[in-house]
Amino acid sequence: MSNRTLQGKSFLILKCRAERIPLRDNSVRLALATPPYLGAPRVRQEECPTQDKRRYKEFLRTLVEEAGRILRPGGHLLLHTGRCPVKRVKGARRIEFFVLRKPKQTSRQTPRRVGTEWFATQFTRVQGIRWVALGVSLYRELVCRYSEPGDLVADVFSGSGNAALAALLLLRKPILIDLHHHRKVRERLEGALRRERRRRGSARWRRSPKSVEALRKPF
Repeated sequence: MSNRTLQGKSFLILKCRAERIPLRDNSVRLALATPPYLGAPRVRQEECPTQDKRRYKEFLRTLVEEAGRILRPGGHLLLHTGRCPVKRVKGARRIEFFVLRKPKQTSRQTPRRVGTEWFATQFTRVQGIRWVALGVSLYRELVCRYSEPGDLVADVFSGSGNAALAALLLLRKPILIDLHHHRKVRERLEGALRRERRRRGSARWRRSPKSVEALRKPF
């Protein structure tokens, strides 16, 4: 995908599979991946083999390799996998993200695991999305730690769009990658942009016009 495709946009939504992302090599600073859980019901097996442990592990391996291709040298992949959450939303649960880093030597594409991020957090519900999602505040924490304002952030399996929403409000430029819910997520992000621009354009924010310009700056 060329830079011309991204011009004039604050975010980009791509309908594609996680194993074949139409982005250039070494183009993204941070990738967030939250694939369906192993054993998750009502997931199309051609999209993600959640009912076969061997195929699921192979799927994750391919996902990591593809994320490594689009990551810039030194960039990070944050991968969340685990058991399917219970139906109830209330109550904090322990969430784990594997932290993988792409070596700065461009001859090696596959990122290596360098750590783990743990959070005690609640799942949230988003109107129009049939499953529970991780909250925006959790994603804000991750985006702040592993990227800088203006960076491209790929949200693989973007689902409800919470990760992309956190990146957008932190002046990053999210690229959403999923096969479903594009219309609903686009409406959420466009609404958030309108509210944030009004807030940043208020009298309190007029003293720091650079913040407004950073939000409006396209890809």
